[in-house]
Amino acid sequence: MKIVQIMPEFGLGGAEIMCENLTYGLKKSGHTVIVYHSPITERMEQNNIDVRYMNKRAGLDLSMIFRLIKLFRKEKPDVVHTHRHVLQYVVPAAILSGVKRRI
Repeated sequence: MKIVQIMPEFGLGGAEIMCENLTYGLKKSGHTVIVYHSPITERMEQNNIDVRYMNKRAGLDLSMIFRLIKLFRKEKPDVVHTHRHVLQYVVPAAILSGVKRRI
């Protein structure tokens, strides 16, 4: 299964550590995992995790919805996982891209 995790550009905390641990567990279970931005990217990249960057502008950046639609159509993830302050971008993009599983 291909899983995309999207994290906002905030500091290191519980959500980011959870994302990292979940990513390692999913990868160990044989899933393909792509992480879009996380403050712990260096550590994750050292563990061969595919980390990519969205280059979101500060504040409300509606262009993120269109960039995510393009990303989801290209990657065709089975699951999109996110939380915190990116839901306003991820949910519309996932729905419009046909991603059925959104967490």
